[in-house]
Amino acid sequence: MTLDKLLISKGFSQSLSDNYYRLLCNQTINLKNIDKRALDTLVKLSMVTTLNERILLIDPKIVFSCWRNELKWLKERRNTRINNIISLFPKDLSLNDIDEIEQLISQSFKFSELSDHIIIGQDVSQITALICNAILSVKSELRAVAIDTELTNTSSIWGTIEPKLLTGMKYTRVCDINEILLHGVEIKKKDIKLGVNLLVLKKDSIKEKLYIFDEKSIFIFEALDEDNYSQSGQLINSEYIASIYIEKFNDYFNQSQPALNIINQLIEYYSVNSLSVEDQHLKQIYDSICAYGIFSEYQKAEPNKLQLLIDKELLISYSLKEDIYIFLPNIITFSLCWIN
Repeated sequence: MTLDKLLISKGFSQSLSDNYYRLLCNQTINLKNIDKRALDTLVKLSMVTTLNERILLIDPKIVFSCWRNELKWLKERRNTRINNIISLFPKDLSLNDIDEIEQLISQSFKFSELSDHIIIGQDVSQITALICNAILSVKSELRAVAIDTELTNTSSIWGTIEPKLLTGMKYTRVCDINEILLHGVEIKKKDIKLGVNLLVLKKDSIKEKLYIFDEKSIFIFEALDEDNYSQSGQLINSEYIASIYIEKFNDYFNQSQPALNIINQLIEYYSVNSLSVEDQHLKQIYDSICAYGIFSEYQKAEPNKLQLLIDKELLISYSLKEDIYIFLPNIITFSLCWIN
């Protein structure tokens, strides 16, 4: 039995079944050459995605793994609201049906040979694993455009990057000034000393967050809105798509400044502010947060002392994510000398 007929027998529409079978055979299809209703359903079912007038397959192993989780979730929580994907399933679709569909696909198509496939990371651990594995495969250059997210496993990612730097990998990272405040000037100076080519853009200049691995693949974080990114994203193995984002990266690069220039200006600004603090313990807290940002030992200690520094307009309370606040240097009076 061919895949299209199997899908129809499991309750999927003929249009969806026919078009998905065509995509599997052709790998990619132009948007103009597919039934729009079928495409809409395929996208909602996370079976495909679209980019620049093209339809790209999402690796079926990831798709059907997600589907299994959804059916198991539904079985365990019968009284909860059905989510969007489950509501699009045929009424009687079972775990055995999903296994049968996936088995036929694996027998008929070799996805390891596809030049275009997408793997979805749906939580912090998945995203971290995908990024770290991709970094390990880099032979020449890692590029990154960075904007603050709630991704918390940065130590694992940096732990993968550092040994690669020592063996000759080039790492160019473009961030905004907020990252310098979050990580602290001493942390960023250490990164630069280890070989990171760190560049800085003005606040709110970055509209996406991504990694580019050599010129072959990229990881793109999903944007919730202009300022926030979700705990999900896509690893896309495609030289074509990577080339598009390298062009975007180069635009950011050309607008940016060497981070060391900005860091030195901030250090001078912090030093002047520090001199205004007479209490030596308060001075120690302020200096530590300027140097180490979210990694400062004082982030979770002595709230009364931190509040005193806020009252002096030397620190601000910053919402890292819902119900989690940290303290950062207040740079409202900082006059950045931007070299054009």
